[in-house]
Amino acid sequence: MINIIIANNYHPLYSKVQALADVFLNISDPDWENHEAFKKPHLIFDFCVNSGSEKEAIFQKLNFISSAPIISDLACHWGDYFIKRYPIAAAHSASFYSPKNKIEIKLIDQSLKNHIEDFFQKLELELLYVTEAGIGFHYPRTISMIINEAFLAYEDHLAETKDIDQAMKYGVNYPQGPFEWAEKIGPRPLVMLLDELYQVTGSPRYRVSPKLRSEMLLGSYL
Repeated sequence: MINIIIANNYHPLYSKVQALADVFLNISDPDWENHEAFKKPHLIFDFCVNSGSEKEAIFQKLNFISSAPIISDLACHWGDYFIKRYPIAAAHSASFYSPKNKIEIKLIDQSLKNHIEDFFQKLELELLYVTEAGIGFHYPRTISMIINEAFLAYEDHLAETKDIDQAMKYGVNYPQGPFEWAEKIGPRPLVMLLDELYQVTGSPRYRVSPKLRSEMLLGSYL
């Protein structure tokens, strides 16, 4: 059985997972779903960072060309929604950097546990098993809100970015400041998750900072 990895350039582990793939497919290639590997016995590892509608389109294509289990990064999405609709064997949060190199995972197909653990061990990631994926798991949802609040504080001229980072590291004992953390994760996963939370819940506390969104569009940070 071969590992087919689908990904896009926005995932922070893009280069690392590419090296682990038997077959690596970038979804920006318009012909990715026609690869002959889908005709062989396979597992699908999904490392795409995108919007909910884009993720749904990917799963619909996979549903048409393959019945194989999917191990999907659903850190930016309403994970339990996708788990009910598609053949997802496990959902994980690998797109969100953790200082302890630990990711959350909801395992649905227990028969794949060893295979999945071996795969993530090669990425030097420790798995924390959870019972629900929810919307953005636990850690991604929490850190995205903290980072968003830091951007809002910066927009309101309450402090400079380095001062906010210093205050959170030495005042609250965070391992990194929110802007340092944001740089590790990258802007797109943060914005995608906050947008999903806002769309599903309608709560204004998930409204993305304009500055954070502009950083995603520019592909850079402060």
